[in-house]
Order: sequence, then C-alpha cells, then structure tokens
Amino acid sequence: MKTAQAFRPQVLDMFEPQDHPDDFAYPGAAPTPPYDIAGWTLAFQMGVKFARILDGFDGPFEVLRQEIKPPAGKITDVANPAGYLLSHEVNDSFIAVNRMLENNEEVYWFKSSFSANGKTYPAGEQFIPAKAGTLRKLQRLAQEIGLSFDAVAAMPQAEAFKLQQARIALWDRPGGSVASGWTRYVLEKFEFPYTVLLPEALEKTNLAQKFNVLILVDDATTTPVPQLKTFLEDGGTILAIGKSTKLAYQLDLPFTNALENLTRRDFYVPGSLLQARVENANPLGYGMPEHADFFFDNSPAFRLKSGGNVIAWYDSAEPLRSGWAWGQKVLEGAAAVVELNVGKGKLVLYGPEILFRSQPHGTYKLLFNGIYLPR
Repeated sequence: MKTAQAFRPQVLDMFEPQDHPDDFAYPGAAPTPPYDIAGWTLAFQMGVKFARILDGFDGPFEVLRQEIKPPAGKITDVANPAGYLLSHEVNDSFIAVNRMLENNEEVYWFKSSFSANGKTYPAGEQFIPAKAGTLRKLQRLAQEIGLSFDAVAAMPQAEAFKLQQARIALWDRPGGSVASGWTRYVLEKFEFPYTVLLPEALEKTNLAQKFNVLILVDDATTTPVPQLKTFLEDGGTILAIGKSTKLAYQLDLPFTNALENLTRRDFYVPGSLLQARVENANPLGYGMPEHADFFFDNSPAFRLKSGGNVIAWYDSAEPLRSGWAWGQKVLEGAAAVVELNVGKGKLVLYGPEILFRSQPHGTYKLLFNGIYLPR
C-alpha cells in the first residue's frame, strides 16, 4: 500500500502505533482522560504482519476498485481419504466448523502436535472425517471462503476430542446493549447459532436444559448468581468479558484483582492496545500466536491463587503497543484471560474486550475456542 496519496495519514493510522502523550492538569494530578480511546492500530488488532519500506520501489501494481475476495483454497488428495485436516489459525475456519456440525458432519480437535503427510501440525489442528458428501461441502468452503484442507489416509494417531454443536445464549438487555450488539454481529459473521437472552428470561430459564454456553458481555449484569452457579456446576460454560468478570468474585473463586486499590493516579489505560503472551497449547488458545495484542480499556486483570489455567498474561513491564498506559508496570505477570473450573463446567474470564466494535480479529479465536471447550 503506497502512502504517496491524500489518505497517507489514515494509512499510517491503521498500520502504525498511536503515541498518546502523558496528559496531566497539574503535577500530581490524575491523568486527564482523552476524548475517546487512545490507541486503535487496526493492523495490531487484526494480527496483520507488515513492514514499512522507506526506500522507493515500484512494481506491476493495479488499483483495486472493489472488495477483493480471497482466492480459492486447495484440497490435497490421497487415495481413499479418511478425513481432512483444517488449520486452526484462520478465523474463517470456524465458519467451516459451524457448517459441518450443522450438517451432521463430525469435527475433532487434536490435543497435541502430530505428523502426517510429511508435515508437522500443531496442537489444535482440526480433523473432519470423510463421509459421503463431505468432500463436496469442503470444496464449496474452499471456493467461497478460501479455506484449504489436507486429506489424510488415516486419522492421525494423536489424542483428540469431538466437538459438540454449540447452543449459545447471549446476554442482552431491554433497549439493547452496545457490546451485545457487536457480539451478535461477530457471531453472525462466523455463523454461530445463538439465542438472545434478556435478564428477565434468564432468571426464568433452566439454562442447562436449553444451552451449553452463556456469553456475558462487558456491561452484563449478573443478578441471578445462584442460577449461573448451578448452570456451571451442571456442566455449562460461561464466557465473561470485561466488567462482567465480576461474576467470579461473586462466586468466591480463588483469584484476586491485580489492580485492586489502585487509583487513576497509579494506573490508567484509556482504550489502548497491550501485548500479552498466549498459552496456545491450551484449547482456549488453539490457533493463536505466542503473543497477541489485546484491546484494553481500564479492563480487569487477575492473579490466580490456586487451580485454574492462565491462558494469556502480560509478560512484560511495558506491554503497551499503541495508545497510552500510565503505570503499566503493575500489569507485569498479571493474567488477561483465565479459565476456572466450577463443578462440571467452566468459567472463562476475558479481562480485555476481545470483540471491541468487531475490530480485534486477532483475539476472536479466544471466544470461539471457548464456545467449543471440551465438555
């Protein structure tokens, strides 16, 4: 993308970090809040790798005047395939998963790396057994979405778990929650079936009979805590984002607030991008890179006392990637994403806003994986 154009500032804005200055009304004052968020670099949020080239160059380029669809994917062939492998690294692979399960196909996730076809595949690689009609469905996905599949003569000899079709409840409120609206948009884009559940209906519904996943967005209220606890204990999964993670305190689970007792003079991050390390050998982290950029807007952060799994954590005293982070060193070692067992179920806490305004494609998989956690 050349920057010798009228929209050069916007191009740089989308690819390079914003550097918000420290802003105080007077020495010793708390930071002055900016008008809106302080850092938004889309390339970071979307996990796009790029390089800035300062030397002049040219090539056989052409102007793109309309939306460009991805090129068709490829499906390798073997004699009498037992099934097909699909990378977990591509967000659109969840469209394939959802379509396959909707059409009575099977999908497995491997728990460890393995070798097949002379290649090594990472933990989380997806396997779709071959049935009559399976190949035709995959060919359509390859053509429409650009996904690629590797055929294998036998199912790889590695431990795997079979996915169950998701029955998702999405919290919303009368009049509409903005965060829930954006979540609906993301779920629909990736073809996840879901049911909107308002607080009054949530209180009257036997959750375990109708759903296996409940998504609580940033501004969700969690008044009927005993009912949510029962849902978890019966084997349900609750995915709590941002401020809705307070549910874990209401359930008295073994972790603490890493930012407890800090004032705005001590710590302040007004909508910026912070980098965290991801445990991508855990099912919640399958398909994620070793480090990812998270949208953090004075978000919760955690420290586990015992049990549970830390899925993402701030492994640096300076995790800021774009924007403004006053007092950021207090985050070092704190958890961004945590998985906790409650009875037979799982509670996943996402401190950062992993779906914020449908921009951070680089962290979508953390929610998508949570939907299909083993049960």
